[in-house]
Amino acid sequence: MLMWGIKADLNNENSLKVAIKGAYAVYAVTNYWESRSADVEMKQGKAMADAAKVCRLSECDMNCD
Repeated sequence: MLMWGIKADLNNENSLKVAIKGAYAVYAVTNYWESRSADVEMKQGKAMADAAKVCRLSECDMNCD
């Protein structure tokens, strides 16, 4: 099983698209405690979902903390 981590800026949708492009699946995690803002966490989750849709991922597992 091949696994590796790729970093992206959750506040930058273009960064997410670059990181996701060509992937089969993504496991994404937001972190409420980093900004202590539900609004920021929601925006990050939406950016990840939008990037996954644009990149036509087969699998996307999102974990919003």
